[in-house]
Amino acid sequence: MNQTEYLILEFAVEFYPTLTQVAQEENLFYSEVVNAADHLFQNGDILASLYSSEDPEEEEISNVVLTCDEIQANLNGELLADYYLTPQGGSKWEALAHPNWNQFYSGFFHYPDNRIGIIGTQRHTSRDIPCYRLFYGWS
Repeated sequence: MNQTEYLILEFAVEFYPTLTQVAQEENLFYSEVVNAADHLFQNGDILASLYSSEDPEEEEISNVVLTCDEIQANLNGELLADYYLTPQGGSKWEALAHPNWNQFYSGFFHYPDNRIGIIGTQRHTSRDIPCYRLFYGWS
């Protein structure tokens, strides 16, 4: 597993990211992300959820293995998708990261029709985050 593949797995541990987020936050070339993501999709380590361009909040199809062309379209903003770990991908990440699960806290909050999750390393920090930041991002 190369560094870019590891970063793609790492991002998916905490939330359902897009491949664009990984590329931008880690200053990666799209070609690196395409190759790494393709390898992870083909090996069954990650899967994607596709969304409608008319209503990005409504998931259309889940458990999708993206092709190289679809990964590139996603990075170019032409295909709305996020990705997540499979159990196999989670096991691979865990074997490399050696996380201390006693230091993680996760909580889920319900807001009308949505379930919002948060993962943190300190319970008091996770508990004290204002709700609007959970729903609308960090400002």
